[in-house]
Amino acid sequence: MPRLFSPATSSIPAATNNNGDEPDGNISWESSALTLRNLHGLASSLRKDDEVELAPVQAWFELVRRFGVGEVMREGVLERLKRELGGGVRCPHFGAALGRGVFEGVVGGRG
Repeated sequence: MPRLFSPATSSIPAATNNNGDEPDGNISWESSALTLRNLHGLASSLRKDDEVELAPVQAWFELVRRFGVGEVMREGVLERLKRELGGGVRCPHFGAALGRGVFEGVVGGRG
């Protein structure tokens, strides 16, 4: 399975790399606690209005529930979903939100 983050090669809190220079901005680390399921749980606990809008991770789980991973991952499907849903995404405050109406307009009749 692809990894979300590359292993860290230096200390994350450090403000310099191994040469003592400024970091190049490509700092990453692993987190065993960071999973799509955990993000979905967090989004669901924070967003009580999923009848109005969805966080992207909520949309992902709903797509998989309705159509299955195989169908969602079928060649060309993700690109088409990005094109059709992308215009309905807005970024209020601290995260992205997709309007429920936009989501249903794109995938509602296909489940």
